[in-house]
Amino acid sequence: MRENSLFNYIAGSLFTSLRGYYLVIACILALVILGGAFSAQIYLSRAETRNRNTIEIRNEVIEYSQKIRNAIWLAEDMQQTFLLTPLPKYQLTLNAYFESALRNSSILKKAPWILTAGMKNDISQLHDNIKTLKQASAELAEIRTHVDRLFPTTPVLREVMSEDNRGFYTAASLGLSEITNAEMDSEQLELHKIFEDCQHEWLRMISNFRLYLLNLSGIFGNPETGLQTHTNNISIQYQQIQRLLTMLDKKEQQGQLGLQGTQSLIEMKQSARDWWAAYEKMKNAHKLGEWRADIPFIKTRITPLYGKIWQQLQQLDQHLEVSFSEDLGNLTHVARSSTYTLWGLVVLLLLVIIAGYYYLQRKILQPISTIAHALRSESWDSETWAQDVKKMQCAQLDETRDLILAFTNTSQKIRDRQRQLEYQATHDALTALPNRIHLKHHLEKEIARVSPRKLSIGLLLLDLDRFKEINDTLGHQLGDKVLQEVSARLLTCLRKTDFIARLGGDEFALLLSGITLNYAEEIAQRVVQLLQAPLEIDNFQLRIGGSIGIAMYPLHGDSPDTLIRCADVAMYDSKQRACGYMLYDSSHDPNSISRLALISDFHEALEKNKLELYYQPKIDVQSGRVIGFEALLRWQHSEHGFIPPDELIPLAEKTGMIKELTCWVLKTAMQQCAHWLKNGYEFSIAVNLSMWDLLNPQLADYIRELFEKYAISSQHLLLEITESAMMADPEHAIETLNQLAAMNIKLAVDDFGTGFSSLSYLKKMPIDELKIDKSFVIDMCNNEHDAVLVRSTIDLSHNLGLSVVAEGVEDQEIWDLLEILRCDKLQGYFISRPMAVEQVDEWLDNWEAYPALTRHRLKQA
Repeated sequence: MRENSLFNYIAGSLFTSLRGYYLVIACILALVILGGAFSAQIYLSRAETRNRNTIEIRNEVIEYSQKIRNAIWLAEDMQQTFLLTPLPKYQLTLNAYFESALRNSSILKKAPWILTAGMKNDISQLHDNIKTLKQASAELAEIRTHVDRLFPTTPVLREVMSEDNRGFYTAASLGLSEITNAEMDSEQLELHKIFEDCQHEWLRMISNFRLYLLNLSGIFGNPETGLQTHTNNISIQYQQIQRLLTMLDKKEQQGQLGLQGTQSLIEMKQSARDWWAAYEKMKNAHKLGEWRADIPFIKTRITPLYGKIWQQLQQLDQHLEVSFSEDLGNLTHVARSSTYTLWGLVVLLLLVIIAGYYYLQRKILQPISTIAHALRSESWDSETWAQDVKKMQCAQLDETRDLILAFTNTSQKIRDRQRQLEYQATHDALTALPNRIHLKHHLEKEIARVSPRKLSIGLLLLDLDRFKEINDTLGHQLGDKVLQEVSARLLTCLRKTDFIARLGGDEFALLLSGITLNYAEEIAQRVVQLLQAPLEIDNFQLRIGGSIGIAMYPLHGDSPDTLIRCADVAMYDSKQRACGYMLYDSSHDPNSISRLALISDFHEALEKNKLELYYQPKIDVQSGRVIGFEALLRWQHSEHGFIPPDELIPLAEKTGMIKELTCWVLKTAMQQCAHWLKNGYEFSIAVNLSMWDLLNPQLADYIRELFEKYAISSQHLLLEITESAMMADPEHAIETLNQLAAMNIKLAVDDFGTGFSSLSYLKKMPIDELKIDKSFVIDMCNNEHDAVLVRSTIDLSHNLGLSVVAEGVEDQEIWDLLEILRCDKLQGYFISRPMAVEQVDEWLDNWEAYPALTRHRLKQA
């Protein structure tokens, strides 16, 4: 009874839940797959063992075949080397290769695969051919090492032609010696010339014969064209020799030859005939192929043996390929059988999948679909939801019923959590105001709403003043309370239709729809006044302010990102000006399209040398003499006209091109200074440096290169630095200035009095000159305060050992007063405006035309 109860419990557990059905089906499927895999494994193992043995035996044959092939190939190559250079070591190496081939062929005859394939006789024949080739190669070596055997015509060359050559030349020399004396008549001179010509032509013929032999041996020249050329030359020269001998015959008949001359003529004729007969014999031997003994031997014995060996090796390779194809066919059969087995398993799996899908559709997918439909219907109709729940209770599996209950309980939690996350994603946790994401979405909706109606939208970006100080001093908790209080105040000054958001930190945004620009400025003014009222927080009375930037749609942009950026630019502009609020102005936008275009044009102007330097003279107060010029940058833009340096220099600094610009100015100015010095003008040139130039460690080296390039001394260069540039990074500035001063370059502080330089730093810096800013000089005759500042600056500079330059000298009265105050140098429009380099020479001519020029004559002028 207990066993029956246990069985019924197990059967009920297996067939009433998805887990039970899964276990039963998985067990059956696993047994089938394991059985098929085991059978396939046994079949594949046997096929693998059989094919591996065959492959190993065949690989052994391939290995020895390759060794034989390599040995024959090396032997053939070494035999060619021996034929070129018949040294004993090459013959020994050749025999070693043949021995290696013979040894491997002997082993190959005993290989099991060779016996099975019925190739024993073929391999034996290959072995015999290699052995025969070895013997033939030894015989060829014997021929190659004995000259008489190698060249059958060698005795003719040695015994006949060589003797005839010597005899002819000796006879001609004896004939010459007979007629050679201190005083020769015309007949003797003619005979002397004929004998010399005979010698000369004979030597030329012998030289061509030697070249003929070299070509014949393949040592020199092209055998095909060279042999014919030398043969023709030898024939021509032999005919010339015969002609000369005929001339001697005539002389002999006339009795002009002596006893020795007649004997020499006879010997020369005989030697020439014998030599030519031997030469014809050699030519015939060459035509018949009897010139060399080794070439016929190679053609008839060596080459056929190599051909047979390579053919037999090729036959062996073909048998190996056939064997490989058979093995490949066996493997293909095994693979095909394995494929059929796999396809059987795949079909079985497909049947199981189809049956499983049918079961899942009824027991699982249909209830889950009902749950999904119920969840979709929950947000629409509660009655539909109740109907779906009743349908879901009809499920037959325990897992499905549990799933229905889980969905029912968690659906409400999911909806509540989703609403909470959406709120957190679009609102600020501290102030409960919308955040930046919500602002952008709302701004998009408002733009779409007001655009068809041609209305405007105002976006105000607010940044609190002094909030960081409050936060750092009193702590973040009090700072959070300040932000909450500011949020509450901002809400009181807006309409119900307006929108306010906190963007992060101490930034807020106010969105005003359907308004005018005047209304936006009115709201901005109201917010500024509202923030000026003190805040009472935790017994602290805090005063904060705000800076507001205003951007209008569609005036300043037609997208949320553009409006936010424009308002942000205006807000920072307002903060810098400390004016409460500012409307967006594209001219103050460092990233506006027009400014980007101007930056691009500036790059092009610098690269294509479209910038100019103007020069303003400096005058010695006492003598009125021109002592130098200041180089001033000018840019005449093709569209925007003149771009002032106050705008151009910051543009170069922000774009990172100030280094290239400074190098261009220094190079151009020093080149012009060198031109003036060449023309006899002892002028110095002054160049302005920026803050970034003082941070450039390569500046001093570049200036040193310019000194060397233009051959000018350092006393002709003056570098001017503003107070603000020096005080931006005093330590680096002092280091750079010390490097320049070490090069004896004069340094000046430009626009002195307008910055906030410290006298302690001024004392440390190696400066030579102070330039008083023109803002103090222009009105010093009418403003006592300016006159006192100028006088104090001059006295201070002289006490420090510095010279003083006054800028802004606009009339004679200022000149007179500066001379009274003992100023050293003057610069200003009263002397000359900045001028192009083409105008400097004319101005100098006019200035130097009055060597005794005084201040009174200047005043009259």
